[in-house]
Amino acid sequence: MPKQNELSLEKRVQIQLLYEQGKSQVEISKTVKCSRRSVQYAIQRFSTTGSHENRPRTGRKRITTDRQDRQLLRESLRNRKKTSSELAAELSEQIKKPISARTTRRRLQEAGLKGCKARKKPWLSDNNKKARLKWALKHRTFTAEDWSNVVWSDESNFEIFGTPGVTFVRRRVGEEFKPECVIPTVKHGGGSIMVWGCMTDSGVGELFVCEGRMDSTKYINVLETALLPSFTKLFGDTNMDGVKFQQDNAPCHKSARTMRWFRENNTELLDWPAQSPDLNPIEHLWGLLKRRVRRHTINNKEDLKRCLRLEWNSITVDDCKKLVNSLPKRISAVIKAKGGPTKY
Repeated sequence: MPKQNELSLEKRVQIQLLYEQGKSQVEISKTVKCSRRSVQYAIQRFSTTGSHENRPRTGRKRITTDRQDRQLLRESLRNRKKTSSELAAELSEQIKKPISARTTRRRLQEAGLKGCKARKKPWLSDNNKKARLKWALKHRTFTAEDWSNVVWSDESNFEIFGTPGVTFVRRRVGEEFKPECVIPTVKHGGGSIMVWGCMTDSGVGELFVCEGRMDSTKYINVLETALLPSFTKLFGDTNMDGVKFQQDNAPCHKSARTMRWFRENNTELLDWPAQSPDLNPIEHLWGLLKRRVRRHTINNKEDLKRCLRLEWNSITVDDCKKLVNSLPKRISAVIKAKGGPTKY
């Protein structure tokens, strides 16, 4: 702890200058307006250290040892979702000494861990990871022209109200997508309004508002009402050879009735690994659409439908092209993660 009336750096320099001019300690104390003892101490310290700066102080003794710090770090990495208060309580119980949550956070920060919001990513089994990696390796040589012939599709829920909860975890830089640092999510129905849409790198297709829970019958109606007009909108009356349609593996998408519809309408499907929204560029288009819809005042479902159609039609070709052009990076990220979750 510093002295209560410690001389400032300016006064120490002034004392030394007056001393070198031959002034006595009593004269210096009157000029600088401090005690003679302070003048004496300042002169002695400069003659010993050659500096007017304070010497390093040891500070208060750390309440935890290096071994306890390593123990705390191991326990935090074993369960990333434990709070600092929980970790502090466990360590306090073990060493029979009170440890604060703030001390716990400081020790973890010193080790390179920081508290942050947990990323939510789809749950991936080992089979999911193998399928994703296999798909990425198969398509990593696809060119921009190959991807321009893919029609990307998906459904999304748009809610008028509701805010998801937030979970915090501790991680080092670059560990965002380790399994212990993410919150697994499972795709499910619900929400105020469900819409279906599709896109290519040349723009968006038709937007279809789905009423009720999606099943094979309703999905086929979406395909006939929205997908076929989208083909015409996006590709004109040209030959559709080489054009592939992408959809996820929802039960209504893969049912026998739906697959028969694709065969009867000569629609070629892009093979698709399960639990892979990060590979589908339209997922980010939904995010863009949701941000734009939030700018509007929405009081009911009709307002929401109107805003959705308005903002969907305002999406530009550049918006779509940027997303489709990100496919090589998405595929590289999946390969690097060996089929695991990515930042997309």
